[in-house]
Amino acid sequence: MSSSTATKLQTSVNTILGGNVQLVQPIEGYRASIDPLFLAASVQANSDETVLELGTGAGTALLALAHRVPDIKITGLEFQREMVRLTSHNIKLNGFQDRLEIIHGDLLTPPPRLAASSFSHVMANPPYFESHASLESPNTTKALSNHDSGVPLEKWVQFAYRMVKPKGYASFVFTTERLDDLLAAMYGKFGEITLFPLWP
Repeated sequence: MSSSTATKLQTSVNTILGGNVQLVQPIEGYRASIDPLFLAASVQANSDETVLELGTGAGTALLALAHRVPDIKITGLEFQREMVRLTSHNIKLNGFQDRLEIIHGDLLTPPPRLAASSFSHVMANPPYFESHASLESPNTTKALSNHDSGVPLEKWVQFAYRMVKPKGYASFVFTTERLDDLLAAMYGKFGEITLFPLWP
């Protein structure tokens, strides 16, 4: 089924979590995989807490988390305007507009409304590849989702550290090939670090 309701992109209407959550996403380019579902599952949040997701894509992770945890407040930060429009559409499609919001912006010059140390949890599934490390997809949306394109991994980690409350939690789903890079970026910032190996 195709739809062009939410964006100029050619999109399809899909479901996740056994059909409980509807997801409009691009037909071509980056599409939801198991990774954002792993990310949502890794966040052990309570209903009275706040969550910030860095890089929402079409909103898969924040929608899955909102479905699992009633009354939780989630803010998403996304750089690509087309993905912001898709996420906004998906939030309304699933009736989560009273608990979820999506903000357009980037990690290097974040919107002023995102106050430091204000979120109980920060979650992110950063691009796995450095911009020079492999051939980028000709599809812009997919390329930006898979390659860091000027925003290196350490900037994702630094921003998560800046946004999370003291004694809060930051959760990342990331490739094992660059685990050393992730741990190095966390060194000296975060306290206890727990690793969960995940297999698709």
